[in-house]
Amino acid sequence: MKPKEEIEEKSGIQRIDKAAGLPIVIFFILAYALFWGLNYLYAWIFGDASSFIDLTSFIGVLYYIVFLIPSFAPFIAAVIVTAIFDKKEGLRKFSKRLVKFKVKIHWYILAILIPISAYIIPKLIRYLINDPSQVPFMEPSSWNLGSLVIANVIMSGIVEEPGWRNYAVPKLNKLFNPLVTSTIVGILWACWHLIFYISGARPMSQFPQFVLTVVLLSIIYTWLYIKTESAPIVIIFHIIHNFSVFLFLVVEITF
Repeated sequence: MKPKEEIEEKSGIQRIDKAAGLPIVIFFILAYALFWGLNYLYAWIFGDASSFIDLTSFIGVLYYIVFLIPSFAPFIAAVIVTAIFDKKEGLRKFSKRLVKFKVKIHWYILAILIPISAYIIPKLIRYLINDPSQVPFMEPSSWNLGSLVIANVIMSGIVEEPGWRNYAVPKLNKLFNPLVTSTIVGILWACWHLIFYISGARPMSQFPQFVLTVVLLSIIYTWLYIKTESAPIVIIFHIIHNFSVFLFLVVEITF
């Protein structure tokens, strides 16, 4: 009679050590606690943050840096959990993936073209079959690319991806297949943004669509990351995607 381990290996069943799931659970708890906790603290102290932030002044930039700290929550949580559970070797591997720029050029091209194509092609079709004046992205004045918008679009990718993809994806991939990993990260990543809907910054009616969109996006992020093990690739994808959403859909939503 064949050993249980051999049967499981040949059938594709992966034995999961429950202890292996503890770090990733703590990571998500920390990422939520830091982000939600600091945002509510800021709201209690400062009220409407937009009245303080002005990137044309030194004080305004300082306020922006302060208000940006909560968005580092996934990054900070990943570093803390890695340091506790994986020690120096884990931090070394985490850092190596974080600055892995040396990947084949076609991955950079895909990271740029996929999000642009996904939003610009429908707009071009509308442009060709309808009145061009009804297609906002064709009119540069409608873009309203303020410095704050640009900063948010760029920074959201830089501060989030070290946590979601550079930490959570490889950890979950040891426990689940990539599709399950993508779904878990996608749902938790989307719900991490729920605070914006609860606060009224975004319409709550749009949240279900947002969750579905983020989960689908998460599959692409996971695919890019697994193929490259490069945080810069998914950071670029995140930044270009947010720019595409803002420019081609003409909305101020970042993911």
